Amino acid sequence: MKKNKIKILFLGTPFFSVPSLEALHKSELCELIGIVTQPDRPQGRGQKLKPGAVKEYALKNKIPCFQFQSINSSKALNELKKLKPSLIFVVSFGQILSEEILNLSPLGCLNAHASLLPQYRGAAPINWVLIRGEKETGVCIIKLIKKLDAGPVVIQEKVKISHNDNYETLYKKLASLSAKLILKTLVLAQKNQLKFQEQDHNKATYAPKIEKTQCHINWNDKASHIHNFIRGLSPIPCAFTFFEGQRFKVYASQISKIKANNKPGTIEECNPTGILVNTQDKRLFLTEIQLENKKKMSASLFLQGKKLKKGTCLG
Repeated sequence: MKKNKIKILFLGTPFFSVPSLEALHKSELCELIGIVTQPDRPQGRGQKLKPGAVKEYALKNKIPCFQFQSINSSKALNELKKLKPSLIFVVSFGQILSEEILNLSPLGCLNAHASLLPQYRGAAPINWVLIRGEKETGVCIIKLIKKLDAGPVVIQEKVKISHNDNYETLYKKLASLSAKLILKTLVLAQKNQLKFQEQDHNKATYAPKIEKTQCHINWNDKASHIHNFIRGLSPIPCAFTFFEGQRFKVYASQISKIKANNKPGTIEECNPTGILVNTQDKRLFLTEIQLENKKKMSASLFLQGKKLKKGTCLG
């Protein structure tokens, strides 16, 4: 006799959530009874309201979709109680959940977090693992508790960080891995085999949200550190410096083996490979850039229309 399908309520908002949502939607082990996502936000120059990727998926596939200014409001709680979920999956939702929501379903709330917990708890683990030059990261499925990303772990899997990875590529890898682990967790739940391993809280590190004001490149740092800083913020929110008083975004770079021989931030050379800038220890090639109010482009294309003199100082 076939087991009853698990009734799933899904909480998520951006593209990172979509692979997990799609995996659940297509699974024969569960019934996706509803989706909760953040309210539409104003975007672009016209500041028109635009739905997140999860809502777009819900509308396209005719899945009941709820949007609350606060999921913890009495109105939201009453609406969600009516659905009677067996299990709630949370993937990059964007609101802190109250005790009432955490206890809404018999199997609790399970969250996909994009790091190897207890390392990199917080809002921006993908950015920070790159900025700090980590060689591997991963995804953990945890039970949500009131303390930030501190719940016991159900399952985790590691992934190597390539030297070519930036925020965008690693984001996509971990979104796919999250979907894979969500399905593995669903199988365990279906078999009543969910087991929880407490985190070692003494080893916890944090990955706070990165504000745009924190993205200013410090040329007095080592080339490897600046390179990791650039790729950890590419393409958003994007590392920047200043050139002739204008904000100068840097999307990609390469570390040169040549030692720096001038003041950090000083342009040493411009060639088809890129713009060669001195740092604390070595020179760094800037290979993809964007000057304020201009399009993003390769440094070589930029140099066709803009002459940069040796000795010009960025920052």
